[in-house]
Amino acid sequence: MPIDHSPGPLGDTDDMRLVVQTLYDPDQDDELGTKVVDVVTSLPEVDTDDFWDLPPLYDAVDVDAVERTFFGRETSGVDRLVQGIVSFEYLEHVITVRDDGWIFVYSS
Repeated sequence: MPIDHSPGPLGDTDDMRLVVQTLYDPDQDDELGTKVVDVVTSLPEVDTDDFWDLPPLYDAVDVDAVERTFFGRETSGVDRLVQGIVSFEYLEHVITVRDDGWIFVYSS
């Protein structure tokens, strides 16, 4: 899959700046929630000295629902044909997950 070099679905604005993007592959990666937390906590401005004191991702978004909606399977085994994006705030960043697996992290 080619790398998406666009500034992300939200673009760069005066209020937000794209700081990192990564591709989530449901066939290769761990759960979507793990990928999101790994990406955000890898940023130098995020203090991870006490990782276990970070707020749970589930306080910001039902990441399992996002994963099922975008990347899950119907009970009949047919791939879902869902298109869209979900954006939410976590650790003072705006996270956007696209239906094609791209995750964009913006600082505000």
